[in-house]
Amino acid sequence: MTAGGAPEGGLSTVRNAARLLKVFRSREADLGVSELARRLGLGKSTVHRMLTTLVAEGLIEQNPRTITDPDRLAAELDRIRRRGWAEAINEREIGLASIAAPVRDINGEVTAAISIGVPLARCTVMALRRLAPTIMEAAQAASRRLGWSPELLQQKEG
Repeated sequence: MTAGGAPEGGLSTVRNAARLLKVFRSREADLGVSELARRLGLGKSTVHRMLTTLVAEGLIEQNPRTITDPDRLAAELDRIRRRGWAEAINEREIGLASIAAPVRDINGEVTAAISIGVPLARCTVMALRRLAPTIMEAAQAASRRLGWSPELLQQKEG
């Protein structure tokens, strides 16, 4: 055994996949790749590859609404960038919806997001979408506190 309690000579890939599966077994709310990577102390690309493999092998399930086609995903990301916010309707869990807007650092890099989620039994999708400008304003205010400015972005592009 090693100091961390792992058997010597074990396969680290198998050990990491087992650790990932244990997180899913914990019945916590859905976790994103970034949070899984943080909890497991692994790179996001490693966690993404492991998740892709585990889904392909049928060991974990993927939401049927998940966009898996690269062209559709690229189009959706382009639409999100243009309008400035994203939505998830019945994606993480049936009956839940959320919208989110990016928080940018001084370099304009997205470092966080501000979101709101609601049970669809209490709010329609259209009512939630009407909150998008408010969420975007809050995200822009947080971004400005981090030093981001749309004027700086325009200067870089110009």
